[in-house]
Order: sequence, then C-alpha cells, then structure tokens
Amino acid sequence: MGNTNKALIIAASVLFALLVISLGEYIYSQSSESENAESTIADMEAMTRNKQYELYSGIRSGGEVKRLLKLAADNNQELYKSQDTIKSCVCIRTNVDSILKEFGSRSYGVRYPSNIYQIADCISIYQKYNVRFSYNEYGYIWEINIENVDGNK
Repeated sequence: MGNTNKALIIAASVLFALLVISLGEYIYSQSSESENAESTIADMEAMTRNKQYELYSGIRSGGEVKRLLKLAADNNQELYKSQDTIKSCVCIRTNVDSILKEFGSRSYGVRYPSNIYQIADCISIYQKYNVRFSYNEYGYIWEINIENVDGNK
C-alpha cells in the first residue's frame, strides 16, 4: 500500500509539472500573438498614411505637387497638435531653384506647415516635377523630395 501511495504522489507531481509547463507556454504564445497584432496594426497605419502620399509619386504637374504639399502641411499640422511627429511627420526637400531662392539652401528640409505652404506658393502649375519619397525605420514616408524635371529651372 505504501508503494502505491508513493506512485500516486509521483504521478500527481508529474501531471502538475506538465500543467504548469503547458500554462507557461499558453501565456507566452498569447503575448507573442499580442505583439504580432500590435506590429500588424502599426504596419497598416503606416501603409494607410503612406498611400495618400504615394499617389503623387513620379513626374507630376505643378498643380498635383501643390495638392501634395497642402496634404503634407495639413497632416503635419495635425501631428504637431498631437505631438506624434517622430514616426510620421514628413519633411520636404527640393532642388527647385525658385524654392531654394525663397528659402536659401536648406539641406535639412522643411517640416513646419507654414513653410510647406510657402513652398507650395513657389511651385509653378505650368511645370512638371519629379516627386519621390524616403522612408524612416518605422515604415512611414519621412521625406518628400521634389525635383526639377529636365528642362525646368
């Protein structure tokens, strides 16, 4: 009878250990799924924000570039209000002579909405511009590069 009790205690201990290990694995898998879900949500947010800008990629008319700059200024204004500028606030960079004359040589670009509106005022609706983007480590568009198309000054 004594051996039977010892065997039952050992069996119960093994089952309890398996239960604890299974519970630990379940908790770990739930936290991993939660992190993956958060990562997916962040990726979707970046994709959604980027899509509104990416519509303007490539050779664009001055009118389209003005609309892009208005969008960037409006979005940056909202981001400055919420203090969420690190991940998704865009910077405008350019090599367009009329803009460089207005702002001087700014190798670091322009982020403030009022300055972006000023840049939009320098864009000619009669010219074509090349628009391209740079992305940050979070997957957001970080810079909007507006360049002269050959023949534009």
